[in-house]
Amino acid sequence: MVPCSPDGKHYTVDRLLDRWKGWFYVKWFDGSCSWEPRKNILDPGLIEDLERNHRGLHLGVEVIRPRSTRGRKTEYRVHFKGRPEKEDTWVAEKYMSPELIVMYKSG
Repeated sequence: MVPCSPDGKHYTVDRLLDRWKGWFYVKWFDGSCSWEPRKNILDPGLIEDLERNHRGLHLGVEVIRPRSTRGRKTEYRVHFKGRPEKEDTWVAEKYMSPELIVMYKSG
């Protein structure tokens, strides 16, 4: 349990569950989750713990659909949990966790 500070207030973080381009999917002590920018994560140990075990986007996203690129690589349209749909984006398969890809393909 480590503090996190958006708006100058301190909130208790249980752990970081996911990351994407300077944003972290935070599990709060009360059990809720939200995406927070890096500047709000005050304890570098939380980031180190996540980096040690992170295998790609997984817990903070929902897969909407896949597509093949011209180079025949797969990308996934993902929705970031708790964020507006306008932030949905295409993510290359190499940035997705293998577990999430298997779960999506098995349907």
